[in-house]
Amino acid sequence: MRLFITALACLLCFSVFGQNKKEIIQQQEVEITELSNLNSSLQQKVNSLKSEIDHKVTTLQGEIDDLKKELNKNLISTPDEFGESLFKIIKYRDFNQLDGVCINLNDTIYMSSEKQLDLIRNKREKITEGLLHLPEKMSKLHTNGISIGINWSQSYFVSVTHDGVYEHEGFELLDNLEITFRSKDNVYLIGLGDILLFNNEWKLGLNNFSLHDVAEEEKKEKERLDEKARQEKQEEIDFLNSPFTPWGLRIGSGSWRYDGQTVVEFNIKITNNTEFTFKKIVYYFYIKDSYGNKEYARTHTLSRSIEPKDVITIKVPELDDLFIGEDISNQSTWDFGVEVVDCLPRQK
Repeated sequence: MRLFITALACLLCFSVFGQNKKEIIQQQEVEITELSNLNSSLQQKVNSLKSEIDHKVTTLQGEIDDLKKELNKNLISTPDEFGESLFKIIKYRDFNQLDGVCINLNDTIYMSSEKQLDLIRNKREKITEGLLHLPEKMSKLHTNGISIGINWSQSYFVSVTHDGVYEHEGFELLDNLEITFRSKDNVYLIGLGDILLFNNEWKLGLNNFSLHDVAEEEKKEKERLDEKARQEKQEEIDFLNSPFTPWGLRIGSGSWRYDGQTVVEFNIKITNNTEFTFKKIVYYFYIKDSYGNKEYARTHTLSRSIEPKDVITIKVPELDDLFIGEDISNQSTWDFGVEVVDCLPRQK
């Protein structure tokens, strides 16, 4: 009996314990579900806050960029300011200041022109390489200046000149910019070529530099002009002393009358196929016998106005009753020729 009661008590205990464990599992499952729902809700709030923060950051960055663009508009440099800054860099070889006068490719984010942006992107490598060589170019210019007598320590900026502003591939450029400066009593120029307006500031790009001694170059230019004038004068003298025989003026097609072996009259035709009017024509006329001997050879001058397209026939003087000792009816036994020697007025 005691054994039965003990067994019944154990069975009741196991039954109660099994029921409590099931309730605990159910309760934990409910708590897990609630925690999962809470986590999901919190994640949604985090995502919403992140999206809102990202939007605000983008908006603020856009406002900052707009403000920078507006600030750049108010900081536009003048060609003289640019020229003076660049002159000081060359004078002192202070290449750490080049950023102020060169294109900065990192500033393209402030550019509003897509055409300009595309050009910069396409030439980015070339521009980068060109900017790397700028200190070397400027240092060489400085050294060349010393070799022609420039005392950089006593030099000072004077002015900037250029040939105006023009547009190319979306950029505004200053055409042929030159910096004028003095050293002692001499005037010098630094030639830069064209510079461009980049984010509203004049900047160097792919420029080469040239240095000019104004007095020396003016002297050389005067010598060049004097030599040119001398050559032109000599050419004029040579022209006046040289015969003018235009291709389009032709003399020939002779016709004659004869009596046996004697020329009674000899005519030649002159054709002016040039654009010029001539007042005087000098020509050489000859007649040869069957042995090649010249029975007649003279230079004649025809003083008569001959207009363009004129065709005239003239009588050769001094040939009336000229005996040549040949059968004139058979031209195989004699010959004649005529050459233009000169035409006046001479034409260039």
